[in-house]
Amino acid sequence: MQLRFRSGFSFIDMMMYLSIMALSYHYAIPCYQQLIAKMRAQELIKVAQQAQLQLNEEMIFKGILPDFLDLDALTSESIKEVSWNGDELEIHYHQEYHDDWILTLKPNSDKFGLKWECDFEGQAGIKPYLCYALT
Repeated sequence: MQLRFRSGFSFIDMMMYLSIMALSYHYAIPCYQQLIAKMRAQELIKVAQQAQLQLNEEMIFKGILPDFLDLDALTSESIKEVSWNGDELEIHYHQEYHDDWILTLKPNSDKFGLKWECDFEGQAGIKPYLCYALT
């Protein structure tokens, strides 16, 4: 009896391929989503640092924090609102198809300048990244 050689893939070959692909997707998709979120957070960090700089300048030159600060120039398509109420800086970031983010920064003054406390409502895992960059 002569054995015939079959070309193509066996069922086991296909199952091994599918399991490797599923395992790759299991790790790749969350990493990709985290990377995209950090890229979006960069715009939020940039705006927050500009607002912090304005508040630091007010503190240095006038010695007190202002009751009002015009921050409308910092808004953009994604940054819907940047507000200062005399106590805290609040930035609203809007994302299409995702939950909005709200970043709140509270200054505490000491003899060396302003130290910032950070609070963030939004995507899990981004708060440490944002707060590390802004405090």
